[in-house]
Amino acid sequence: IGLGADGDRSLGNGQNGLSLVGANRDVIGGSFAQRNYVAGSQLCGIAVTLSHSVQVSGNDIGMDGTGLFPRPNGNGVCIDSSEDIQIEANRISGNSNNGVVITAGEFERVNTRNGRIIGNIIGPRADGARIGNGSHGIELKGDVSADGGLSVVNTQIVDNIIAFNQGAGVFVDECSRVQGTRVFGVNHDNVDIPIRYRRCPVPPDPQTLQPIFVVLDLSAAFNEPTDVPGEEQTVVEGVVESEPDEEITID
Repeated sequence: IGLGADGDRSLGNGQNGLSLVGANRDVIGGSFAQRNYVAGSQLCGIAVTLSHSVQVSGNDIGMDGTGLFPRPNGNGVCIDSSEDIQIEANRISGNSNNGVVITAGEFERVNTRNGRIIGNIIGPRADGARIGNGSHGIELKGDVSADGGLSVVNTQIVDNIIAFNQGAGVFVDECSRVQGTRVFGVNHDNVDIPIRYRRCPVPPDPQTLQPIFVVLDLSAAFNEPTDVPGEEQTVVEGVVESEPDEEITID
C-alpha cells in the first residue's frame, strides 16, 4: 500500500493508506505472511475511527519492502474515537511525525477506550539500526475543547521497543484528557526522555470558574544491572511538568 511493485518506489496516497471507519472485529495484517507494507501516505498509514475490537498486527509501516529505508507516512498508525483497539507486533518506523497517535474527538465526539499497544518495534529498522520517527514514538491526546471534554482512557503500552525517535518514546500531549495509562518497558535511545507527560491547567470552566486538571496514572519500569552480579534494580523514569507549587501525586 503506497509502494511500487518492486517494494521500493514510494507512490503514496493523498490521505490515509488504509482507513477503517465504523469497523467491528476486523484484522489488519495478522501473521508474518499476511502483513501489509504501508508507506508514503500523507496523513496516516493506517487509520481506525469509530471502531470496536480491531487488531492491527504484524505490519511494516513507514518503510520500504526491505524494512531498511524510510518511505514515510505522515503518522504510522492513527486511532480515534474507538474502543478495544490492539496494535501488536508491527514495525512502525521512518514516518514523518509520530509512530502511533491515539486521540479522542478528532472526528467525532466519542472517547477512546481500552487501547493496547503491545510488542511493537517503533523506531528501529529491520536490522535494528537507527531510523526513528520524526516526532514521538507514541502520542496520546484527548480533547479539552469539547463540552465536558473527551478522553483517551485505559491505554496499555507494554513490551514495545521504542527507540531512535526524534521526540519522546511516549508523549502525553499538553493539557489533554488522558487517564489510566500504563507504560512498561520504554527504551532510552529516543532524542527526548523515554516518557514525557506535560501536565497543565486548561482555561477555567465557564460554569465553575475553576481550573480543570488532567489526571494520569503513569508508570514506566525497566530493569538495569546492579553492582551485585546476577541482581537487577527496577528503574522508574519519566517527566511530569507542573505549575509552581502544584501538588502532584505519583503512585
